[in-house]
Order: sequence, then C-alpha cells, then structure tokens
Amino acid sequence: MDSHMVTLQAWLTEIYQQDARRIYATLVRLLGNFDLAEDKPQEAFLL
Repeated sequence: MDSHMVTLQAWLTEIYQQDARRIYATLVRLLGNFDLAEDKPQEAFLL
C-alpha cells in the first residue's frame, strides 16, 4: 500500500468515527429501517 492510500484510509477512518452516528440517524430517518441503515455507512466507507 503506498503512502497516499494510507493517508486516504486514515482520513476516511477519522471521518467515519466522527460522523457515523449522525449518518446512521439520518439513514434510519430516510429509510425507516434500522437494520438497513446500520449496514450502509460501513459499506460506503470501505476501501
């Protein structure tokens, strides 16, 4: 893994940790489904 990829992964991890709860709450409200909303933020941040 090159240094750019490591930097990007660290940046995305930080964003995910800061915003995961807010993203989850928004998805629950929009989708109306707790289980579906739980999986989507993780999938979006996978590299």
